Amino acid sequence: MDPPVAPIWVDRALGLSAKSSAGSKFEEIRVESAETEELSFLRASIRGAGGFTDTEFGSAVERVYVRLAEELRRRARVPLRFWNYVPNIRASSRNGFSRYEVFNAGRFSGYRAWYGTDEFAPGLVASSGIGHRGEDFEIHLLGGVRAGTPLENPRQRPAYRYSRRYGDHPPCFARATVLEDPLGAEYGPRSVIVSGTASIIGEDSRHEGNLDEQVRETLGNLGRLSALVAGESRDSEDLPRALARYREIRAYVVHDEHLSEVHAMLERAFPNVTEIEVASVDLCRPELLFEAEGVMVCEG
Repeated sequence: MDPPVAPIWVDRALGLSAKSSAGSKFEEIRVESAETEELSFLRASIRGAGGFTDTEFGSAVERVYVRLAEELRRRARVPLRFWNYVPNIRASSRNGFSRYEVFNAGRFSGYRAWYGTDEFAPGLVASSGIGHRGEDFEIHLLGGVRAGTPLENPRQRPAYRYSRRYGDHPPCFARATVLEDPLGAEYGPRSVIVSGTASIIGEDSRHEGNLDEQVRETLGNLGRLSALVAGESRDSEDLPRALARYREIRAYVVHDEHLSEVHAMLERAFPNVTEIEVASVDLCRPELLFEAEGVMVCEG
């Protein structure tokens, strides 16, 4: 499995009853969709964006977000989850940062246009921003009829409050989205969609160059979110029990030779996930080797 492909659970949530659209084109932005009565899945792309200048790419990101806002309003939907697939994500930009920070600036501008204000943090949802090795820029978006509730991880600074060490505009997403509408029978009445999560404490990367320790730290972050949803305090956190609430996991690794090793580690850590996805990609920071996302159930 190579991104950009929707996680397996998205197909299950949409089900066989989903109505698909062959796609429409607005300027250079192509949008495809699949819908049920409760959910909409949108896939927007701009061809050849890997070759754009920084200015062109930032503007393209903004336009795609504005276009997706229009599509959701037309369908009377609200965003629940984003997947951003950024070509050449680690390429250097002219301001001393990378293509990822250019993407963040474009996303910030898109949200500002979407909400009509810079104070859009309460409307942020779970998201992933990873590099893929093609040339197109793609965004996948899951929307629903009712907004979820954003959730932050006490072990991590909210991404939208990162310092300027990580760019002039911060990454705009919530660590997770708590859904009040069911994704499917296997998740129960309430579930939590978790953003791309890495070995980051506060806003700082941990365990540079050490895959095992990065996986361990990431599992700690995923477990802390789970414990928070269950109303457990930090002191009473039981990591195996916390990870047992997850029903879906997708992981990303930078090096192909780590694919099978990471898959085995995740199989041991998540006893209630039936199918674990692991993909080889580029990540937003050069020191990161591993990232994971998922869906967990809410107990009680």
